[in-house]
Amino acid sequence: MIINTRPIDLGKQTNLLLGQSDCNFMHLPLTKIINKVPSSESLKYLQNIESYDAVIFTSQSAVKHGVKYLQEVLYDQSISVISVGVASICKKCCMTKAYLLSR
Repeated sequence: MIINTRPIDLGKQTNLLLGQSDCNFMHLPLTKIINKVPSSESLKYLQNIESYDAVIFTSQSAVKHGVKYLQEVLYDQSISVISVGVASICKKCCMTKAYLLSR
């Protein structure tokens, strides 16, 4: 038995693949992704982003909802962008040094 705990919208593709593989599975969403506007306090960290070595996105939702806050400040920077599984999204968003970490 496989239990897919991804949120409903992110779990659909996994459920489809599991179903096609004749796996015995259950979808039990344990999280919900909510898009929030970062606080002004959080956005202050972007003002001196050039002092960072890299920006790391830890999920596709982080890229989907967070990349818009970084596009302008990263466009002219040589900072690396690291992601797990979504490097192509970073590259599409004008981030020239995007790296994909393999699982």
